[in-house]
Amino acid sequence: MRLLLKIVLRYLLPFALLGVVLYAAVNFRLVQYGFAQLKGQAKIILGARDIDVVLGDPGFPDSL
Repeated sequence: MRLLLKIVLRYLLPFALLGVVLYAAVNFRLVQYGFAQLKGQAKIILGARDIDVVLGDPGFPDSL
């Protein structure tokens, strides 16, 4: 089993990485769009506040 793993890591992994790099190069705009989506979602998630904190904030309007 270890021999098979060594063979895969030594010979097949570089081809797999090359395939990923080529895919990213050919579909650059799609990859760029995906990273923009990732950045936006991360901004939303990292900026989230606990609901108890928001509801306890006296400056937060009741209408929202």
